[in-house]
Amino acid sequence: ATVKEMQAGGFFPETGAIVTAPVAEPVIVPLTEMQEEMWLAAEMGDDASRAMNDTTAVHMRGALRLEVLQETLQALVDRHDALRTTYLRDGTGQRILAQLKFAWSLTDLTGRSEAERPQLLDGILAQVDQKSFNLATGPLLRAELVRLASDHHVLILTAHHSIVDGWSVGVLLHELSLIYSARVQGLPLKLEPALQYRDYAEWQQSPGYRSAAAAAEAYWISKFADGPAAVELPTDHVRPVRRTFRASQQVRRIEPELHSQLKQASRKQGCTLLTYLMASFNIWLRRTTGQEDLIVGIPAAGQIATEALALPGNRGLVGHCVNLLPIRSRCTGEATFAEYVADLKRITLDAYEHQNITFGTLVKKVKLARDSSRVPLVVVPSRWRSAQPVI
Repeated sequence: ATVKEMQAGGFFPETGAIVTAPVAEPVIVPLTEMQEEMWLAAEMGDDASRAMNDTTAVHMRGALRLEVLQETLQALVDRHDALRTTYLRDGTGQRILAQLKFAWSLTDLTGRSEAERPQLLDGILAQVDQKSFNLATGPLLRAELVRLASDHHVLILTAHHSIVDGWSVGVLLHELSLIYSARVQGLPLKLEPALQYRDYAEWQQSPGYRSAAAAAEAYWISKFADGPAAVELPTDHVRPVRRTFRASQQVRRIEPELHSQLKQASRKQGCTLLTYLMASFNIWLRRTTGQEDLIVGIPAAGQIATEALALPGNRGLVGHCVNLLPIRSRCTGEATFAEYVADLKRITLDAYEHQNITFGTLVKKVKLARDSSRVPLVVVPSRWRSAQPVI
């Protein structure tokens, strides 16, 4: 089947993989509160916009059929309207295109020495991650394939964070693997309908959501009414007067044996691995900073909050639904580790129950001393994730 036939038919004739029908013509829907905040941040300049680039590298081993991969990527764009979204220039809404022909590029490194290729790949990753998106013209998703060997390719997907989040990337990689494998093997495949981001945006305009947001606002304001101090990490260098977007990250892999031990330890404490790790991290912060009143930001997947929609496909929703929850706890050293974990578990569960308010809205509602050198309220974010899959 050609890409055009797939777009018109809404399914894969060879495999029977069902996809949701695209919009018949371009539509304009409201921005979510999170999108409004990200659009405004991107308007601050290219550095701010590039800071929201989300790049994922997928290593693909074995013989690769380029035409099937192209069709698979096009199918993902056809399936999820967030991937066909651009912003109105004045930031008053988003335009969802009925169709978008997705293009990609191929870089062949097989002519370079084997020793050079990893460094060249790192350079390509840095280059694509630093390339700005035009939110008004789009597209807001790019793909580049790097050939390291005849049986080793790296698919680099870069999207602006305003159309995807961490949950979305997981959904896209999962569907990419399913669709590509089924088409190559000629096997039947059915994908459950995916909730569209326009439905999510419209849900946030509903009375039910507004009521939940009002309750969440009251909850969070009560938590931070006293204007708590931010966590002050002891740094080697003086913080610049104005916050910049020059940053880097260090990735540390947890070996399977240690991961298994940590999961067993968290089960023993009756909590999730996230809560267990956050408690350990907070204790380290307490010892490092000397502060007992700690605020650590954790991401929350808005896809889970859509359970209230009672519609199928919410867990397959692709779009910017993530929110930052500022988890405030007291780590005095008087409680045992088990007692502190139990308290942090309760606080975290309460936070998830009241996630229907954006972090930006919370900052505007709470009276805080502003500092141009840092993000207000939450200076220390906490993030843990699984390793990206190898297909």
